[in-house]
Amino acid sequence: MRFIKEESGIYRLCVPFEAIYTTVFALLEDNNVILCDTATTDYDVKNHILPALRELGVMPNYIFCSHSHSDHAGGLSSLCEEFPDAKIITSPTVLLGRFEVISLKGHSADSLAVFDTKTKTLLSFDCLQQRGIDKYRDAITDKAEYLKSIELVRSMDIRRIIFSHDYEPCGYSVTGKGEIENVLNICKEYACR
Repeated sequence: MRFIKEESGIYRLCVPFEAIYTTVFALLEDNNVILCDTATTDYDVKNHILPALRELGVMPNYIFCSHSHSDHAGGLSSLCEEFPDAKIITSPTVLLGRFEVISLKGHSADSLAVFDTKTKTLLSFDCLQQRGIDKYRDAITDKAEYLKSIELVRSMDIRRIIFSHDYEPCGYSVTGKGEIENVLNICKEYACR
């Protein structure tokens, strides 16, 4: 298990979760590191996240939680013990002059995404569900907010979207206007069924 470079300054680590996986991202800019999401358990932190951070040769200055569900925030207390000086981010802001944390409610009331203004990449985490995955098919808690979030994403200048899970049918990533428009239509269609 290691962080894989997805874009300039964006690295992705897939951590096992049930029959699927959850993603932890490391965002790097000017010797600063934002660790995005914390996986599910202390075991994940000790056996997946910390070794991958060591291999990448970085320590987080910030720990960002996309929302409070356990597969994304379960390892937070363990990471706070490991990195007590890291600042915890759980609300909209701009980080390192490049990464915009934005509210995209619907999956949960506290769902956040990160938009990288440099690469035009949106890290959606669970904000956009496509048709779900595995046993998690109806993971939208507020349909009206979810539909607003889809339209907000549609209005943005995005080149790529990366998700936290390998959602169906488009997988963990889409690139280009056509693919992005397709995935947003799938999200909307599934929410309105």
